[in-house]
Amino acid sequence: KWTLRVGFTPREAMVLHSIVMYDVDKARHRPIARRLSIAEVIVPYGDPADPHYFRNALDCGEDGLGKNVLSLEEGVDVIGQSHFFDMYRTGFTGGLVKISKAAAMYEEDCGLLWKHMDWRTGHVATKRSRRLVFTFMCSVGNYEYAFFWYFHRDGTISHEVKLTGTVMTGISTTGKAPKYGTLLDGKTLFAPIHSHYFVARMHMAVDSDGLGGNSIVEVNIKSESEGTHNPHSNAFFGEETRLRTETAARRKVHCASDRFWKVISDEKNRAGGNTGWRLAPARTSPVYARPDAAFLRRMGFVNNHLWATPFNPFERFPGGDYPNQSPRDDGLPLWTQQDRSLEDQGLVLWYCFGITRIVRLEDWPVTPCDTIGFLLQPDGFFDRSPCVGPVTPDLGLGRPEVLHTSVPAPPPVELPPVAAAGEEELLKAKL
Repeated sequence: KWTLRVGFTPREAMVLHSIVMYDVDKARHRPIARRLSIAEVIVPYGDPADPHYFRNALDCGEDGLGKNVLSLEEGVDVIGQSHFFDMYRTGFTGGLVKISKAAAMYEEDCGLLWKHMDWRTGHVATKRSRRLVFTFMCSVGNYEYAFFWYFHRDGTISHEVKLTGTVMTGISTTGKAPKYGTLLDGKTLFAPIHSHYFVARMHMAVDSDGLGGNSIVEVNIKSESEGTHNPHSNAFFGEETRLRTETAARRKVHCASDRFWKVISDEKNRAGGNTGWRLAPARTSPVYARPDAAFLRRMGFVNNHLWATPFNPFERFPGGDYPNQSPRDDGLPLWTQQDRSLEDQGLVLWYCFGITRIVRLEDWPVTPCDTIGFLLQPDGFFDRSPCVGPVTPDLGLGRPEVLHTSVPAPPPVELPPVAAAGEEELLKAKL
């Protein structure tokens, strides 16, 4: 069902291009996104003492995820039948550096996809889920990050980051548990409280070429007001709000209303609505530092969970091209001051998600994996569930599997051009 291309940059490491999914009912490949990547990683510390107050590195912009990619170990990092990608970058002396097995692709079982029993007949139907996985891992200083893009049978694209490694430590001169950290040895060794923030850059192309034809909507669940229209006081509904400009699209996650965002196209589904793709937040963390914190002068993009911009090939990184020792805000806070239109555009979503760690004793001397991420899900994109069909014979899984039947093999897909260096020319052609 899935077709895409895999690339690599020294700053972002693995990049996915030209993501399309085959629609069985319409017998054609349909575009979803032009380019997906992790564009920035930052780790601010909450201890005001020297030296932790200034430890606020941009792991992409100042160092580079691609520069710190680890070679994957078969049978350890990746289990089962896999395809590995070698990556290349320039070294410090200008020569070519090969990173063997820098990324991997494989399929894996993903538990239950769906199950239903017809209570009238007692008939039970079940389908297991599998997912296509693209992964790479980095070692940046004392931390290790494992990144996973999952492509599911129901159309869901999920991203997951697993954080491990060792925590940063310091010395407590009082011998007591410090206010801004956790005492690890009961004496002097402590680990300061800190956060990890990741920015996913997603150049969407929902039923479009990625250069136009998309808009963004925010959805909040609301309780219905009192009145004769709600006689039992049980009514609630989803309220859609079109985010028409860049400043309107500076948004935060709001758990109380189950907030999510949806990129919609000009195409219509069978219910008469716009085809779309949903960005659903999962576990994440706000910024706890005060607004005048020094590190926010060049990392202001963490102040919002969502940013949206019209596609511009020169806007690639949330902190700007050169954040190293940058004296002021650049990137998203500066670009979005233009308040450009987000209607019928090629849209780029920037989703900032993170975790704040009050270090546990169990996190020392090596930290077990902690996991955060988000979902991209079809929302009115298909006219029905893309993962239903009649039961076929046993496929060697120990029981029958439910699959599509009488479906011809997908024809070769003609993908839009890869989002790379030539994108400026594509944009000019569009304009």
